[in-house]
Amino acid sequence: MKALRRLLRRAPRLFVLLYSPDDREIGELGEEVAASHLARRGWRILARRWRTRRGEADLVARPATRSRSWR
Repeated sequence: MKALRRLLRRAPRLFVLLYSPDDREIGELGEEVAASHLARRGWRILARRWRTRRGEADLVARPATRSRSWR
């Protein structure tokens, strides 16, 4: 949500008045922020929006290097 607020602060006033993001766009922005945060911390993104019959996982990630403490 901080990233969305930062984006809206930088956007021209007219853009903010005419455009209101819907829930899907806010969700996609949140997923992107989370993925970039994990990537910067050394995690490897394996999948995005991974679907099964039981539901959906927004991000599937694991550390780039496996260690015993991760298990």
